[in-house]
Amino acid sequence: MEVDGDNKGDNNTSSTASSAAAAANRPMSWGDFGRIAEHNATQTLTAIAEMQRTAAPNQDTSDIPLATTSAQINSIHRVLNIPHLMEQIVSNVVDLKSRAALDHVSRQFHHLSRKTPFAFPLYPETLRLTFRHWFSAALTVGIGTIEMTSRVDALTQNSRGDHPVGQQPPEIMTLIDRIVSRVGPQHIHRLQIGVISEEDSARGVLGHLLLCTAGLLQYIDERLPAVTAIDFANCVFDHGASQYLLSPACKFPHRLTHLSFNRCSFDQTTPNIVELAMRKLITRRLRTFSINMFSLTSQGEGFLVALETLYHRLDTLDVFIDEQAFSTEVTAADGWVFLKRCAERAKDLRLHFRKGDPRHSPKLFAVARDCFQFSKLSELDIGLPVQSQEELDNLEALVKGLYWMRLKSFDFGGFSYRLAGPKCKTILKALAANLHQQNTLEKFSISSIAREYEQLVGDVLDALPSTVTHLKIQGINVRDSKMTDVVERLPDLKTFIFNELPRVTPLFVYNLLKKLTPPKLNTVETDVVCRPEILHFITDYYRMPDLQHVILHTDHYPGELIDILARNYRSYMVDTVGLPKFRTAYMITCHWRRADAPPPDRRSILDTKHPHVKPQRGSKRGELREWPAYGND
Repeated sequence: MEVDGDNKGDNNTSSTASSAAAAANRPMSWGDFGRIAEHNATQTLTAIAEMQRTAAPNQDTSDIPLATTSAQINSIHRVLNIPHLMEQIVSNVVDLKSRAALDHVSRQFHHLSRKTPFAFPLYPETLRLTFRHWFSAALTVGIGTIEMTSRVDALTQNSRGDHPVGQQPPEIMTLIDRIVSRVGPQHIHRLQIGVISEEDSARGVLGHLLLCTAGLLQYIDERLPAVTAIDFANCVFDHGASQYLLSPACKFPHRLTHLSFNRCSFDQTTPNIVELAMRKLITRRLRTFSINMFSLTSQGEGFLVALETLYHRLDTLDVFIDEQAFSTEVTAADGWVFLKRCAERAKDLRLHFRKGDPRHSPKLFAVARDCFQFSKLSELDIGLPVQSQEELDNLEALVKGLYWMRLKSFDFGGFSYRLAGPKCKTILKALAANLHQQNTLEKFSISSIAREYEQLVGDVLDALPSTVTHLKIQGINVRDSKMTDVVERLPDLKTFIFNELPRVTPLFVYNLLKKLTPPKLNTVETDVVCRPEILHFITDYYRMPDLQHVILHTDHYPGELIDILARNYRSYMVDTVGLPKFRTAYMITCHWRRADAPPPDRRSILDTKHPHVKPQRGSKRGELREWPAYGND
């Protein structure tokens, strides 16, 4: 179901915003003034456009006087004679169709529209080339809230056959160039190629290996001169791309300050291609580097040699290590040497240990146990559960070493239920004791803790410092009362994700959105199944002015409440999700709140039925069946 977002809204925005503020017995906020100003500016633009369209057909409509009443003449001339104000007004028109209509009003508006950048609410400077469909390899090109999908499939590793050199279809390159030309190449500073979001991956979107060709790299050189950050993900560099990358004609690596590699590879048609490519891509200008799903002996060695050759230290080095990074001949000692070399090449080190192929022998905990020795370590992610007694011993050493660390982010992956015993209690007690020392902690995640440790898990949550702004709780035994205490102790909470919590009831979700309401809350995600009426709460921008991303589950199809999503969020989706015992739930996903959203319906919020308090088992993301409703500007 497509939604035309620019035509949704209330025509009495200015009056309703002020009256709502008066009814709430509070002064008008900056958000109220912003909504009134945007509404009045839109009305002014509409009046200007209408009067210029009705001008004489043979006259130059950019210079003729616009006159109907004296009040309109004065207001229009005031707006037109303030270039900065006009640019601010036009920049908020972020829909391509609306901009195209504005281009045809007059030469004055055409020039103004073309030179004014798009004020996208999210990622305004990032060009995305990604896959968003379940099985199709059709490429989606997007920037900000604009997304367009090609009608032909992109060239991938599977579809290219045996050809060593390939080219992306002309239709895709034309689509990319069309969006780049309209937005303006000078306004694009970051490029994401092949990146698939976590939500799309959870929905079952396949990670097609996009073929990165010489033509695509040449396009970056010639048409995207302002790009200083590139994220390569799910990419294969063919022979032509490798040759172009190593040639003197390739200039874009010299202007990069950020580079990311995630599940990328090179055609082995050139000897030492990985090391040569890393030496070309990594320069002294590079400040941040991230690498994921790689081999220690190939890409890992390649980027370290490049940094050591230049005697260059990065501002931030982000390393994601799974068990696939260790080949059969690489030992845990070799992995530790690799981490020490990484620590020497970065001012800020971030380490993420993730579970890979279970067929490989576990070496990650043996490498991670002594990470407390790295004084520059700011993020530590142990996002994998312990599976053996040896791993449990290494985890104990790691948790006790937290006393010497000052982390900004920590992810505790828990341990297998069959390992329950005294050592697990010791680990949880040490974790609770050392969290008190982490006065710089901003992100914390905990998951996979057995039911019998409810009291110890509560102690861990009580030990969280008030500096935490991002909290994720998953797969543990915790009750509504403890969750309420945690939220009340974190005044700056921005992101709150809680899934697979069997004892958390819809009443807590109700209280979170209706009563607790952290003032800076930006993201809420839960799989607790609630009534559809809870959607009224996510429209209350007076209580949650910063809320932009929401994932909720309801026991019935939202029905008419979908209109609420369309009026308040630029992008929304309703998925059917399978529950245990053949039950069905609906996952509601909303992103990017509209600036022109109507005031919340206070009567609907107050009349919302009290939620059922019986705990609802969480949904399984892997059992999505269909997309009954979809809206996106």
